[in-house]
Amino acid sequence: MLSPVLLLWVLVVAWKQARPRGQLWRFLRERLGIYPHEHALHAPKRWIHAASVGEVLTAIPLLDALIEAEGAQALLVTTTTVTGAEVLSQRVPAVSHRYAPIDLPGAVKRFIRHQPIRSLWIMETELWPWLIAKTKRNGTPLSIVNARLSSRTIAGAARVMAPVYADALLGVDVLARSAEDAARYRALGGTRVTEVGDLKLVAPLQQERQPSLVSRPYHLCASTHNDEEASLASAWCATDKQALLVIAPRHPDRGDSLATQLSSIAGHNVGQRSMGQLPEAHHRVYLADTLGELDRWYTHATTVFVGGSLVERGGHNLMEAARRARPISTGPHTSNFAEACQSLLAADALYRASDADAVVKWMRSLDATECRAMGERARRVALEDQAVLPRYLSALSIAA
Repeated sequence: MLSPVLLLWVLVVAWKQARPRGQLWRFLRERLGIYPHEHALHAPKRWIHAASVGEVLTAIPLLDALIEAEGAQALLVTTTTVTGAEVLSQRVPAVSHRYAPIDLPGAVKRFIRHQPIRSLWIMETELWPWLIAKTKRNGTPLSIVNARLSSRTIAGAARVMAPVYADALLGVDVLARSAEDAARYRALGGTRVTEVGDLKLVAPLQQERQPSLVSRPYHLCASTHNDEEASLASAWCATDKQALLVIAPRHPDRGDSLATQLSSIAGHNVGQRSMGQLPEAHHRVYLADTLGELDRWYTHATTVFVGGSLVERGGHNLMEAARRARPISTGPHTSNFAEACQSLLAADALYRASDADAVVKWMRSLDATECRAMGERARRVALEDQAVLPRYLSALSIAA
């Protein structure tokens, strides 16, 4: 019954994301499980499914360790978004990549026939019943890695598809990021659930400090969503101080429409990185609408606001900024990273703002000494648990 909805969703994503990047036909073919003969990957591989940008970034420390232990030729990574694929190609270019098959019997069957799989590791929350069922029927070991479930997801699944998910999770190893997530997977029907820890706390292997992308000091609003950027820019431009606010949206493909929106707020005082512009002296707002550069923006920011938290999206990863010793603020909606928030708040390393005006007021209030002290407290929290990756490698039977 849901098949037409899934197909329509794939077509919309193909048209909006893949077509502008010249990948329309490849995206559609691979989502339907259709591959040219010359693209066959014959050697059995470990299959890691990381749906989009967030899951890819979470998987990078694990992929780095796997490449070191087994070699890149042993790995196949699938994504469901073009942006996820682009981040993967920038950060871990050596691994093979395919777009994941849509969760229909024919597409999944064709994918598995095309590529022999040694094991399947699904990052975080991608519970596709057909994909899981076909993989298990093929005798392939399956694990959900850094498994997380929101209260909203568990409530919806319990009402609508609880028997389906209980059957799908039978015999699947669920490696949960927290005790709360483990309990939710058990409530959904998981019987082999272990709390291992949050992979988002693990820093990638390459952590060299790169130079700033701009010459001016700046404050950063990272991973922002629609309805956040306008309120933040309005609050920023209402202040008198001629400082620079960098906005790095969660989905950079919104860049052109967002630049138009921000220009209506800040006039001609907006620069756009994807257009090759650099922030000039008169710019109040700079739009960082490119992929793969967020860590460099974090590294040199005076202060950081992590988005998806002023709107009901559940927030985004705070530890990327914390590892770079930045003072961090967030909004009230942080259910996706509740434990990280609590750890940072307990260490006085996070400011929770009620709205955009409070974010901007906080950014303006800190002096250099306070920024350094708060950033250092955040870094200590981020580096507290360095045994997470070895625990995952042990649970997945990979030599550390």
